[in-house]
Amino acid sequence: MKQLGSPIFAAAKACYKRDQGIFEIEEAQKMELQDKVVVITGGSGGIGQAMARAFKAHGAAGIVLADLDSAAVERAATAIECDGRACNVTDEADIIALVDWVIDRYGRIDLFCSNAG
Repeated sequence: MKQLGSPIFAAAKACYKRDQGIFEIEEAQKMELQDKVVVITGGSGGIGQAMARAFKAHGAAGIVLADLDSAAVERAATAIECDGRACNVTDEADIIALVDWVIDRYGRIDLFCSNAG
């Protein structure tokens, strides 16, 4: 008989949690966001905004939302109190301009979330 601390038990427990929609992040898997600069493409949509709010809550120093819809990204950025930029991720020149703008403003990019599309 297997002990409760066995790998088989751990795997069964993980499957149960997955099936129940219970997601836990172990301490070693957590990403430190304090003072980080984050770019989120597809930033005006639900997932992009949710990421921005979570990153802000965890202390990100700079958050830049990027989206094809300039009006929508500005509304989202205003609501979240971060930066918003129009960007077509299928256009290399737009991506280069976005990256250059962020580096000019913040000096670096620590996390780039490709969420568009």
